[in-house]
Amino acid sequence: MVMLVYSFVEVLWSSPMLFRGFRTTFSRLLGSKRVPRRPSSASQEEKIEDPAPPHEQVKTWQWVGGLAISSLATLLVGKLAFDMDFGIGIVALLLAFVFSFIGVQSSGTTDVNPVGTIAKASQLVIGGITRGQGIDVKKAQKTNLLAGALASQAASHSVDMVGDLKTGHLLGASPASQFWAQVAGSFLGIWLSVILFVLFASAYPCITDLTIECTAFGMPAVTAWRSVTEAVTKPELPIPPSSAKTALVLGVVAALTVPIKYHLVPVEYRAWVPNWSGIGLGFVVPQTYYPIAMVIGAHIAQYWESTAPASWEVWGYSLSAGLIAGEGIGGMVTAVLVVLNLDGKALGTGLGCPQGIYCG
Repeated sequence: MVMLVYSFVEVLWSSPMLFRGFRTTFSRLLGSKRVPRRPSSASQEEKIEDPAPPHEQVKTWQWVGGLAISSLATLLVGKLAFDMDFGIGIVALLLAFVFSFIGVQSSGTTDVNPVGTIAKASQLVIGGITRGQGIDVKKAQKTNLLAGALASQAASHSVDMVGDLKTGHLLGASPASQFWAQVAGSFLGIWLSVILFVLFASAYPCITDLTIECTAFGMPAVTAWRSVTEAVTKPELPIPPSSAKTALVLGVVAALTVPIKYHLVPVEYRAWVPNWSGIGLGFVVPQTYYPIAMVIGAHIAQYWESTAPASWEVWGYSLSAGLIAGEGIGGMVTAVLVVLNLDGKALGTGLGCPQGIYCG
């Protein structure tokens, strides 16, 4: 509730810019060369034209054609593989389209991509539809999860691609070249993601079997998805009244934080206003080592940037990205070793562990 309310109020507070985005998109779809503007009240942001020359821009037929093909493929896969009705699939795609704008807008103005919040909002909408249709609970839950995944992943990838295009723009790359590079990368990523899922599911069966305790993965997001799915599909709401009241109160406080921040708090002090998306994320992350690692990293980054800003500008983000990528690669290597029975449980040592028993 906290993340949902705070993220959407932040986006609604920036609704004029969101409206301009919709207006520009539909204007180009209709073939207009220039978006109509009010000369007396047009802001500086509205006067910015596309800096790429026409021959480097992505043609309308290219992205519209790709959108149509991917939408049709999504509906077919949803029906054939998951038995999702075409009507619900179309609603999910429409939600994905709208939420993609919200995700990009939120990331551009607040540097926060409310992917989890977007997923929960789509789950609420689809849950209301399936409940009204009287669909079987199991099928409704499967449909609800799929629809939420469609909306959240559309928003997530939209933000990623806009960030890539922005980076390419700063480096002077052609938008059209980036577009086709993203298409090629997406095609390869489809197969790679399936391979990695099979790898991790084989190494850690608890990913697909709820009866097995997951010691290697806390998966707090999975818990949140499951809770929302059960809440919107079961006949009776599986939430205690006290929890519902607390969520409503915190949601109201989070919503009031936004106008207070932008109207009463000076710009130089807004960084100290609590970010309720982060607070809500803390509610669903059961492990302590993640926030501890974030606090340590934040202090190191703050000290580095304040004492050596030039060095931080060159190496800070690269080092951070390398640490994140390194842990991901290490996890993949560990999964391979588990599948081959060459992991620590088979070949490890209890040296330094309590009672000399392997604790890795």
